[in-house]
Amino acid sequence: MVSVPDFSQAPAAAAVELVTPPDAEPVPAPVAAPEAEDPEPGVEAGTGG
Repeated sequence: MVSVPDFSQAPAAAAVELVTPPDAEPVPAPVAAPEAEDPEPGVEAGTGG
């Protein structure tokens, strides 16, 4: 009965944590991937010209 309110508060968080292991780190991976791939961020912003 105590688990009912817990899941209702954050059902997605619990599912995501279980599905995504800490070793894989899928959250920070996609965030750093584009930054590392793009050596010249100026071109994307349009400031480099």
